[in-house]
Amino acid sequence: MNRPQIKRTTMTLALTLAGLWHPLAQAVDLNLGDVAATVHGAVTLGTSLRTESRDPGLLQAGNGGLVGTDGTAAGGRNSDDGDLNFARGERISTALKAVGSIELKQDNLGLMLRAKAWHDFTLGEADAPFGNAPNGYRAGQPLSDKGFSARAKFSGAVFQEAYVSASFKPGAMPLSLRLGDQMIPWGGGWSISGGLSAINAMDLPALRRPGVLPEEVGVPIPALSARLAISADTRVEAFHQFRFRATEIDGCGTYFSTYDYLAQGCNVVFVAGATDVVGTRFGLYGKRAPTPEVSNSGQFGLGLNIKAPSLATDFGVYLAQYHSRLPVASAIKSPRGAGGPFLPGDPDGLNVQYLTEYPEDIRMLGLTFMTKGNNMTLAGELTYRPNQPVALNATDLIRAFASNVAPSALRGDAIATAPGGVFHGYDRRHVLQAQLSASGQIKGLWGAESVSLGGEVGAKYMNDLPDPATRRYGRSDIFDIGPVGGVCAGSAIQCSDDGYVSKMAWGYRLRVGLRYPNVADQLDLMPALSFAHDVRGWSHDNAFNEGRRTLGLALRAAYQKMYLAEISWTPTWGGYYNASRDRSVLSATVGLRF
Repeated sequence: MNRPQIKRTTMTLALTLAGLWHPLAQAVDLNLGDVAATVHGAVTLGTSLRTESRDPGLLQAGNGGLVGTDGTAAGGRNSDDGDLNFARGERISTALKAVGSIELKQDNLGLMLRAKAWHDFTLGEADAPFGNAPNGYRAGQPLSDKGFSARAKFSGAVFQEAYVSASFKPGAMPLSLRLGDQMIPWGGGWSISGGLSAINAMDLPALRRPGVLPEEVGVPIPALSARLAISADTRVEAFHQFRFRATEIDGCGTYFSTYDYLAQGCNVVFVAGATDVVGTRFGLYGKRAPTPEVSNSGQFGLGLNIKAPSLATDFGVYLAQYHSRLPVASAIKSPRGAGGPFLPGDPDGLNVQYLTEYPEDIRMLGLTFMTKGNNMTLAGELTYRPNQPVALNATDLIRAFASNVAPSALRGDAIATAPGGVFHGYDRRHVLQAQLSASGQIKGLWGAESVSLGGEVGAKYMNDLPDPATRRYGRSDIFDIGPVGGVCAGSAIQCSDDGYVSKMAWGYRLRVGLRYPNVADQLDLMPALSFAHDVRGWSHDNAFNEGRRTLGLALRAAYQKMYLAEISWTPTWGGYYNASRDRSVLSATVGLRF
């Protein structure tokens, strides 16, 4: 039981590539008397294929054998559904999507509404060779999204931004206000996640669908935000969030899901050595308890931005408190006396259970700078969280609470937890994150009208991390239990302290984008390349996973700046403890945007 290790390198590369679509938009302006209206919209149809075979080292033997792969992983029966449901060359998603927005302005007042709709012709319709928990692990039938959240379902429609705005000039100082569902524009533009932008929730299922657009990947938060220009060079901004919103994570059984029990509707965690099919039939799993209600209060932020014209630099200072956007799995200790904490089928209803929760009141301090000049931009961001929730290792948690004798680094915690009590599956740690970026444009290089170049380097540091021999965090259960009391009987990969969250982790990101306008009549071509390399260490949020590399290659075409086509390939590889190293993707999308 653990916090979702989102495949963040692929996620941030997808956002980088999606951002290149944005300049193609051409708004439709309407004049409704005293009201000015601007309409944006996009419709896309795309498909994505898996381009790499399943890695046997990432599959547990029993489950892997059911789809014809001889798995060699020591564990992973709670992390493999997404890998098992798609073979090389098979479609992982085929989606028809629409995004539309309207912005109304009259004098100093405004209204912004944005909505999106989608239907996936692969998920929920194509037969899956393994299944998922909602469909009862029935192979040869479509996956089920029963119980999934609205945004994670295979078809649906939701509102995005929906807010009213107003602008004033109290004391000749420009003041802008927004009230409603909105994104907070802190820390935007970074490929490395976990900085200031972590105050915003993400829609990960939307990010996975082919032809992703920047405006569909966020989960707007209900908030009141304000921005006040004290002077030409000084600005104060603040927000107060009045209702909690969580990041939407991948539903179990879908291609990018890496935990089979965390998302809504995925309500079992297997605790015995059988296959998922056998485990479902004979009740060899722990049941999910309801998620505790998350407080709607205690989320706010304050920022100060100062321009230094003599240095051509903007400086920022930010303070915020918010609740975790990602769930953490915790355990409810069995109140059963004789017979142990787990019995097949749970005959008396007293088995160990698990639940997901969202740790509250995370405090954050952020410092930023941005320097512009000579077609070049340098930027930096430093964030510090003195009480960041860091999820304990899933295998340790399951073993400690589903058995009274199985080796686990959390055995003492399980003994100390009262019968029927909740053991929170995380600790609070001091986390420091620093990142630096450089970007710019070159005209006329390689025959292109413009070439955009960018690079980032980032690091995460946890100064109070305990020795992994006594307490450890992260690492997928695919790699099973590490040494306990210096004893371990598995492979070298399993019996290493590597792969757990490390004190330091760092990596870098590179990107290149070219623009070739009018290569034919009103036809523009835009090739792009990106590369991510996690050099050293394993971060608590999986932003860095040592040895992981991801490449992004894309070619976009725009006709009349409205009709669009794109093909992209995103191979990923490397990392002994990278649970997604075999999930490369080829995507093709067509659409129109206005």
